[in-house]
Amino acid sequence: TSEGDFVIPLEEICFLEGAGNYVKLHGIKGSRLLSGNLKSWEKRLAEFPIIRVHKSFLVNLYTVDKIEKDEVHLCDNRVVPIGRSYKANLRERHREFVFERVRGRVFS
Repeated sequence: TSEGDFVIPLEEICFLEGAGNYVKLHGIKGSRLLSGNLKSWEKRLAEFPIIRVHKSFLVNLYTVDKIEKDEVHLCDNRVVPIGRSYKANLRERHREFVFERVRGRVFS
């Protein structure tokens, strides 16, 4: 960022929202504007359980409360839309994520 680097724990990231050449990171403690587009942040965060659910949104699977037909409800009562082309992948990745957490391989 223009203000320098910062560190935010994974569990404090709720979702990222594309805003042109910037991304708005929505966290538990507020929001922050980051440079770079959503695709570049998706690549940077590929090793984490943060996935694209819409052309303009990435969601942290740790914060998913429930998945409905066209939207993801997050644990902080925020709602993010699901794009048609992302539904199947979201459901599969979320199912795998929950299964791995139950088996104790993913720690929160």
